[in-house]
Amino acid sequence: LDFAHDICGNAAVYYSPMSPSAAANAIKMVAETPETREALIENGRKRLKEFPSPTEKYRLMLDWIQEVFARHGQPLQL
Repeated sequence: LDFAHDICGNAAVYYSPMSPSAAANAIKMVAETPETREALIENGRKRLKEFPSPTEKYRLMLDWIQEVFARHGQPLQL
């Protein structure tokens, strides 16, 4: 699905979500191919670094909420 590609990028193996056999084949391929498995793990680690930490997410959301309140003339009291 599109959201999975956006989030996982090259750190996942993709298959048709409505196909149990495609899912089984993808799992089997990753399980039986150490090079692929290691590449996916490394790609996943790199991908994680592209996203904000939980603390950064909290700060971004709080800043956004404060901006919305400010735009509507309502100061946010914390």
